Amino acid sequence: MFHESIIIGIYGIQGVGKSYLLNQIAKERIEWRIVDGSTLIRNVLEERGQNMEDFDKMDSSEKATVRKFAIERTKQTAGVTLIAGHCSFPCNELDNDGVAKFNDVFTEADGSIYDLIVYLEKPISKIMEQVDNDKQRARKIYQKHILQQWVDYEKSALEDKCSTYGIDYCVFSSVESNDHSKLISLIVERVVVPASKRAQVRSERELVEVIKKDIPAADVYLLIDGDGTLCSQDSGTFFFDQLKSNGEPKPSLQQIFKRYNEYCFQAFWEVSMLYINAVVPERYSALCESIGKDHVKVFPAWKVFLNKIPKNVHPIIVSSSIREVWLSMQHNESEHDGIQRLSIIAGNNMMLHPYLVDDNAKAIVAKTLRKLHGGCRIISFGDSGT
Repeated sequence: MFHESIIIGIYGIQGVGKSYLLNQIAKERIEWRIVDGSTLIRNVLEERGQNMEDFDKMDSSEKATVRKFAIERTKQTAGVTLIAGHCSFPCNELDNDGVAKFNDVFTEADGSIYDLIVYLEKPISKIMEQVDNDKQRARKIYQKHILQQWVDYEKSALEDKCSTYGIDYCVFSSVESNDHSKLISLIVERVVVPASKRAQVRSERELVEVIKKDIPAADVYLLIDGDGTLCSQDSGTFFFDQLKSNGEPKPSLQQIFKRYNEYCFQAFWEVSMLYINAVVPERYSALCESIGKDHVKVFPAWKVFLNKIPKNVHPIIVSSSIREVWLSMQHNESEHDGIQRLSIIAGNNMMLHPYLVDDNAKAIVAKTLRKLHGGCRIISFGDSGT
């Protein structure tokens, strides 16, 4: 598989607006995972039968161990993850010059996992106002000069740490109502687009290897679109409709595709994140099997046609829809020889598949088959190009 974890730390002192910004981002970037660092820690503590009160009583070494377990779990998920984190906290003492001291909580594990750290800053007066107006959280009140020292300390400390660990680092001033959109643009430009380009190169290389390995030689190849051509159902839409019917939130595929003027690889790559984050793997597999078995119905005319094609003609589904749904459908149609002959080139989930099928995949399939079998003919069915 070719999944890639892109992990971005959103840092800043208390009251700077990390949670607010991330909540706004979550509404627009439904395929990204938004995580609070404190929640990661709580999850680890719960598994150990502990809580935050126990955590507060731990020494610095024990706390670092818990933080290490918490942050390393984010490596196990593909796609983009944003984590609201802390670099330090003020100590309850001043040095001889009356300058505040700070306790670092940034660990070696943090240094090994982040691709980008964005430090949020805004005027101290605005931070104090937000803390004062926040009635939902009990936060310690610090004097203005302590807060300024805290910001200065963290900006310098994070710059050094990011340099040491090879992490991209920038400071983001958050003062306007549309700051979340600007932050999204920054993240996309600095890490998401480069990662998408790397994924596309790997995907196309793996697709060619799968064709060489799995597609038998033939005189004629039929390249058939899946959803809307072989059957009437749109398996992706149906997948997310099923989530909604079970009381789970329903993401929108079109919310991603409408960001782009064309069906580019990056859009399909972002949709892949949506599938990954929508449900746990066990639920994903069970849902795909059910959809393929009970809901995806190949048109009768296609069944007749596929049963009658000669042996030197090989049919191939080339689809960006859900591979596991098509495999389930094929297994359920075991009595139809034509459907059993279908090769399935479908890739929608970078955690499960070695490639993703985008709008250019059918052309890659056709080009590769012509190169492998020089005299073969290619006939395409559907609205995607060859």
